Amino acid sequence: MAGSVTGRRLVVGITSDLLVAGHDVLGAIDDPRRRDDAVERLITVAESGVAGLASFSVQRFQSFEATDVAEERAEASEDVLATALGQLTIAQTLLSAAAATEQQDNARLAPGGVVRAPEAESPSADTLRTALIAAGAVPAALEAQDSDLTPPGPVGVDDALKAALDALRDQVDETLDTVVTESAEAAKKPFTNLLGLAPEQVKQGIKTLGERVKLGTITNRLFRTALWALDQGLAALGRLIPLHLLQTARTQVEQLYERLGKESALDVVVAAVLGVPKVREYASQAFGRPGLLAARLALGSAELIALTARYKNVMRVLDGIGTAISLIAAALAIVKLVVPHLALLVAGAHALVAAAVILVGIDYVDVYPGPTLVRGVQSILRTAVE
Repeated sequence: MAGSVTGRRLVVGITSDLLVAGHDVLGAIDDPRRRDDAVERLITVAESGVAGLASFSVQRFQSFEATDVAEERAEASEDVLATALGQLTIAQTLLSAAAATEQQDNARLAPGGVVRAPEAESPSADTLRTALIAAGAVPAALEAQDSDLTPPGPVGVDDALKAALDALRDQVDETLDTVVTESAEAAKKPFTNLLGLAPEQVKQGIKTLGERVKLGTITNRLFRTALWALDQGLAALGRLIPLHLLQTARTQVEQLYERLGKESALDVVVAAVLGVPKVREYASQAFGRPGLLAARLALGSAELIALTARYKNVMRVLDGIGTAISLIAAALAIVKLVVPHLALLVAGAHALVAAAVILVGIDYVDVYPGPTLVRGVQSILRTAVE
């Protein structure tokens, strides 16, 4: 599971309330009076949700920074990710509701800020319906478990060392394969979206990775709440990228972006960036060392099994965040909300998700410096064999 029980319950509860309010809007699309009332209820639910998630996110990030205990750091960081997913889900739902109800921002050109939006396209109930389906998947992303990941059974004393060594070798391969596969899958959405943007927008978005984009003053309450949720969700995600790793993240995203423009083997590229070949090389040498102990090897296998399950759950959340950003970008294209730096915001959001996927993967593989969310594969392996 991803995060603490408290964190999961908070995000799931807010998402459930959001779904009820969102379906009310969808059901009232053809009745202007009922629709307006439903939109107001949706905004009220969203405002309360964004505030609650923002407070919890800051609290959990402070807990993350205050401890050196690996399990506590992992759980706190997963709570921050969960709040980002919750806030971005709110943003996608509100913007999709705006598209479905032909909402527009009525602001005139103001100092530092807002341009009046042009006429929106025809109302699109399908846009809101898609957003609600994505919102409905949030609880499963947070509460999923991998029951097939079970430790190896007991073996006879004479065969203990060989069995433990074989089990650890197999588990290292399985864990690294999972990291590559899940990372590539989670990175597919943001990089596909980046490849569809103008190159100059992408480069600027990567360059400003980690910075907050100020969008000026929005008069329409629905838009204002949606962009607040978007800002808070991106801020929560950005908290997990330490300042000292920002330049690394920018470089990695830019290099991946450039390579994927020329080649399509995302898994191969991701494996190289995360340092997977180096761990495989270290493992092949380590398994031939004399004096290996069956008990330590078995403990290493058990730790890797738990790490694999945790990684799958974290990638589910990041994949959900990638989906939310894609839906937000699609809804913004429909409503044509014109504010300064909006294109930069979209490019930067896709780049931020890609950076998070990369840095989390680096941390779990544990060859290169990462945000120290967990004790990664190489550290677990080193303890088992040295």
